[in-house]
Amino acid sequence: MIVGLSIKGTSDQIADVLRLEIESGDLPPGASLNQVQLADRFNLSRIPIREALRRLEAEGYLTYRPTRARLSRTCRMRQSCAKSARLGRLW
Repeated sequence: MIVGLSIKGTSDQIADVLRLEIESGDLPPGASLNQVQLADRFNLSRIPIREALRRLEAEGYLTYRPTRARLSRTCRMRQSCAKSARLGRLW
């Protein structure tokens, strides 16, 4: 048995990618995310996309609706807020 080995599921990996894009400012506050477009982008079904969006909602990154999600208008991470403020993205 290997100690400390962590195997992430597909929805966890998608959540990680989207979280990084949100924190880096690539996805600005208020942006809309569409499940179908994300499924096409990641070449997956909508089920892991939906799970990833729900995880990000629980973490406060976005608000989730059945067919689309919207990024929170408030920044969760201090670094992301600073970058958004410099780019005039805070509302």
